[in-house]
Amino acid sequence: MPAITDLACRLRQLREGAGLTQLALGRALGVSVPLISSWEKATPPPERRLELYARLFAVDGDDRQMIDPAAMTPEQRRGYDELKAELLTLRREPSTARQPDHPLRFGHGQHITVVCAKPVGYENGVPRHPEFRADHNDAHSFADLDALIALLPLIGALNPTAAVTVGTADELTQADLTDHVIALGCVDRNGVIASLINRLGVPVRQLTRDATDPGGFLLKEPDGSRRECLSHVERDGDQILLKSDVAHFLRAPNPMNPRRTLTLFSGNYSRGTYGIVCALTDPKMKQHNAGRVARHLQAGSFYSVVSRIRVVANEVLVPDWTHAADREHEWTGTAA
Repeated sequence: MPAITDLACRLRQLREGAGLTQLALGRALGVSVPLISSWEKATPPPERRLELYARLFAVDGDDRQMIDPAAMTPEQRRGYDELKAELLTLRREPSTARQPDHPLRFGHGQHITVVCAKPVGYENGVPRHPEFRADHNDAHSFADLDALIALLPLIGALNPTAAVTVGTADELTQADLTDHVIALGCVDRNGVIASLINRLGVPVRQLTRDATDPGGFLLKEPDGSRRECLSHVERDGDQILLKSDVAHFLRAPNPMNPRRTLTLFSGNYSRGTYGIVCALTDPKMKQHNAGRVARHLQAGSFYSVVSRIRVVANEVLVPDWTHAADREHEWTGTAA
């Protein structure tokens, strides 16, 4: 399998992720379309051109411009330095630039438990009208079905010998919860998330939402300060329109069995949960985001990303974790 993180694929990914044509990128870099095309196939560009790539793609926005590194904000400079180092590494060490391992690969023959939240109104069980009992589907009891449908095929592909159990917290046994656990949904709707996350000491806490408060997350910064990162909603009469959500991806040792893992995909709304799952399942972004996790976070036994999930006309824009604007908070730690 060719390395999806090799330089040619990465350059194309940067261009397409920004919505640029080869012509537009060529004009920005001052080169021809055939030259851009050759760089996106096999020919590595000179290092000075990669520096220009890093300057261009370190700055988010529709009207991208070359900014001198000395004029960048601290956030833009961090993004520039990271991207430049990544591109130069891929150019200098092409034989070692291999596809990073994926956070959802658990190993041969493992048992994996996916814990779903319940939909609003289903707290006391799924309504089962006698007329429709024969057509009942257990999946009616799962919230975040979009996220679950995106997640399960990739789990199967990465773990072909694994046994996968899917259920809500009240359907699963204690033995299920000592396996590799993947929890989906917000803390309000998934009791497993609430009980396990409190044991971990992660500097991220989900805030309960209600009819007047859209909720979000409380984040603890390295200097000890705290800040709220909230979902953005607009109201149109009785309708709540979600403009952007906040979602949390966490990998940690399973508190019920430290030899296994806990993986959390928790949005404040279902669109957020779907978006944070897509960050690691979307065909165009999964290895890209997994690569950043591998480079910057996997040194610790705990690692966490809080991501802004933008929503346009109820369509989720998959976050790109190499862009600082899509990362609200990162953390890595080691179990005691």
